[in-house]
This record gives sequence, C-alpha cells and structure tokens, in this order.
Amino acid sequence: MEKRVLKRKLNPFLLITTVLVLAILAGSSVFYQTELSDIVSEKNNLTEEVENKSRQVEKLTNRNQNLTSQLNSTRNTVLDLEEDIREKDQEIDSLIESKETLESELESVEGENDQLKNSLSRLEANLEDINNTLNTLCSSDNVTDVETAEALCGAR
Repeated sequence: MEKRVLKRKLNPFLLITTVLVLAILAGSSVFYQTELSDIVSEKNNLTEEVENKSRQVEKLTNRNQNLTSQLNSTRNTVLDLEEDIREKDQEIDSLIESKETLESELESVEGENDQLKNSLSRLEANLEDINNTLNTLCSSDNVTDVETAEALCGAR
C-alpha cells in the first residue's frame, strides 16, 4: 500500500505560481535592499554634508559676531575721534580769539608806548629848554637876586 504523504494532489499551476511569486519576492527584496542601502548611504552623505554646513554656518556666525564687534569698536573710536576733533576745533577757535585779543591789546599798548615816547620826548625837550634857560640865567650878570641865583645855579 502506498502511503500518501499529501492528502491532496499538488496543483502544478499553484506550485509554479508560488515559486514565481517567491522568486519575484526574493528579487524585489534584493532590489529594494540595494536601493535601501543606497538611500541609507545617501542619507549618511547628506547628514555629513548638513553637519559640515552647520559647522561652516557656526564659523561664519562667529566671524560675523567678531566683525560686528570690531565694527562697533571702530565706530566708537570714530565717534571718540570726532569728539576730540570738535574739542580741538573749539580750542583752536579759543586760541584764535585769544590771539586776536592779545594782538588788539598789543596794538593798544604799542599806541600807549608811542604816546609815552612822544610825551617823554616833549618832557626831555622841555627839560633841555629849562636847562638852557638856567644856564643863560646863571651865566648872565644881570641876576639881581643873589640868593635866588645861588639856589637855582647851585642846585644844578
């Protein structure tokens, strides 16, 4: 007696279809596995690129902050220098006014000096005239008052 292992008779169409489906599944599995591997590799590459770009952005951000700080410092220096220039301009204006005032005072003093020189010249001329008159009086025999003549001529 023959023992039957299978209770039913195998359908060849079903068997071929099952084998084909399994072959297709195996093939598609390999295909999708390769594609999945490519996608994972591309994702890793993109992740690495994003990290590199993030580091570059961070470096550029730091550089931008440093440059902004330098710019602010330079602006403050420029403002300080502009303030110093305004102060120096005011000092120059003040010195110019002082110079003009001193020049005016010098002209006034020179004018007074010229007047004093003229007065001194007149006084010296008057003194010389007085001395000449005294010499004339003292050398003259016409002096009648001896005491006055001795006082005038002896005082010289």
